[in-house]
Amino acid sequence: PPAACSWSTALSGGVAHLTAFRKTPTTAGGYAFRDVYTSNDIYFNNRTGPCEPLTVNKVDPVVATDIHNAAHTVVTSVDVGTTVHDRASVSAPASPPGLPTPTGNVVIQWFENSGCTGSPADSSSSTALSGGVADVTAFTKTPTTAGGYAFRAVYTSNDIYFNNRTGPCE
Repeated sequence: PPAACSWSTALSGGVAHLTAFRKTPTTAGGYAFRDVYTSNDIYFNNRTGPCEPLTVNKVDPVVATDIHNAAHTVVTSVDVGTTVHDRASVSAPASPPGLPTPTGNVVIQWFENSGCTGSPADSSSSTALSGGVADVTAFTKTPTTAGGYAFRAVYTSNDIYFNNRTGPCE
């Protein structure tokens, strides 16, 4: 049987506008609408319309990272021999409104180039988000030569709202 979702409205010119009957799916998956016509005259039989499938997709979260030095200050440039680590935050996009804070895990990738090209030179262990944040202080890097390096966060969702997502190169 269908979920509790019915609404009755009179036809006007052969059309029923059910603007007051709205649904807001809160999980990804398959849903459907189906109309049931109940005749109130002698000319037409009652009739059930075709199933109208609706697919609800997960949304892409916003993944951002900040490189921190040992004093936990955000940095974009450091001297050779300075130890750094990355902090990732994962949040719901502004639209659609009302989505919860993402849950899941983040892996931080370390690149020995500033473009995050090729395979990462190293990766952290998977770190659980707490309030949408993974501060991966145990995964530190200390560049010993001058040049370009980069971090990148890879988010793995464990909820019903968000897609997995790789953050920008930092």
